[in-house]
Amino acid sequence: MSARRGKLMDGWRPTKVIIADFVDGVLTTDPGVGIGPEVGRLEVLVRRDGRPVGMVSLDVPEEPAALAPDLIAAAAHLPAAVATPWPRDEPATWPKVTVAIPTVFGRMEMLCLAVASLVGLDYPEFDIVLVDNRPLPKEEDHARVRRVAGRPIEILHEPERGISAARNSALMSTTNPYIAFTDDDVQVESDWLRQIVRPFLDDASVACVSGLVIPTELSSPEQSQFEHFYGGFHRAFVPILHRGAEPDQSDPLFPYAPGKFGTGNNMAFRVSALHELGGFDTSLGTGTPARGGEDLASFIAVLLAGQSIAFEPSAVIRHSHRGTNEEFRHQVFSYGVGLSAMYTSLLMADRRHRRDMFARLPSAVRLFVRSGNGTVIERSGTDVSAPTLLRARQAAGILAGPALYLRSRRQHPRSPRPPSPPRAAAHQVARSG
Repeated sequence: MSARRGKLMDGWRPTKVIIADFVDGVLTTDPGVGIGPEVGRLEVLVRRDGRPVGMVSLDVPEEPAALAPDLIAAAAHLPAAVATPWPRDEPATWPKVTVAIPTVFGRMEMLCLAVASLVGLDYPEFDIVLVDNRPLPKEEDHARVRRVAGRPIEILHEPERGISAARNSALMSTTNPYIAFTDDDVQVESDWLRQIVRPFLDDASVACVSGLVIPTELSSPEQSQFEHFYGGFHRAFVPILHRGAEPDQSDPLFPYAPGKFGTGNNMAFRVSALHELGGFDTSLGTGTPARGGEDLASFIAVLLAGQSIAFEPSAVIRHSHRGTNEEFRHQVFSYGVGLSAMYTSLLMADRRHRRDMFARLPSAVRLFVRSGNGTVIERSGTDVSAPTLLRARQAAGILAGPALYLRSRRQHPRSPRPPSPPRAAAHQVARSG
């Protein structure tokens, strides 16, 4: 164990993550259930009448029964739920949806939990599609997942490496009007599919919907590092409709801001819109030298096509963060690679991207310098800070990204070029900076 890891582990206790519901102002969840002696803190997603309003963090007292009053007091400081820009009424009929998980079957326990959570979805009719992204599929792995599902699921084989190729395979196979994507290391809440589909139903401009991601658990210091330094995945509690035809004047990086619109493990698309955009760029994403960026590229493409992205915080999934120091360092580096690889793909695609992105470069540098709150773990009243090490690791990935993207392009020569911004939209975006 390294000295650095030893320092992080010293005195650290796991954090349990739960969802607590307040219905008509009354707490209906007992936060003390399942709290073992090893749990030192509680992270709570608070929902008011089914709508998330924020997270609170509580120390676990000696008697867990005392957690309910503590939670009620902490939640009192959270805001009321914000109305959605889309109707909340139940539709007469729900459209059939495809839910797709790309996987290399490398984390079978997590994959089985993910599939089991999909089977438990409260949605009238949907297809589950797994895309085996290994060169050679293994039938015994497929059989194990089918046993867990206990219902028909489709398993496709996509030998071209990369999450984008796997997602494109699922896209090409579906005949349903909507497709939702998640990963093999998540668990979805039972109402996830209803919530992520709802914004599509009343607004034809909505081409993509993303949702809220919370951790499954924080059982290691590295998982807490991810939450505290990065703020986890996309973390917001207010429903937002990002309209590509109406650039966000308050955001100098729009539409190129990383992390603003959602994340690839909790997103859904109108199938016709995703086809029009050419699917996902197969030179980007996990499983390629570029390591990531394909989700952000797709969000940018949606907005530059003049369509909209809805963020619905009620569409909740739980993600299992990387649990070891080696995995976490690899993740930080890969995020840096994926970000700059994605930007490189746009810079190579069209000179208008180059003009618009270079105009935003000073704002992007300021965002990177401010990224992370500088606190990795809070322990016994003492902050353990390591922003410099993490930023250096991420910066190394950013510097490596362009070369790795070029390598990825050579490996994926048929990859579609990223879409160019429409001229009118490009001028609008330039004025917003």
